[in-house]
Amino acid sequence: MGERTGARPQTAQWDASAVLSTLADAVSPGELNQVISQLPSGYAVLFGKPDLSD
Repeated sequence: MGERTGARPQTAQWDASAVLSTLADAVSPGELNQVISQLPSGYAVLFGKPDLSD
């Protein structure tokens, strides 16, 4: 994302996290877990979550 927008990596991460945490608030915990479980390890933090929800 940073390369496409010309943003620094940290800014791109913050921007992505803002969008994904808003998405996380809009879907059920089960739906969010389905999405996060399909991503590489460590992506949950971009959604504002430390890991998969219980």
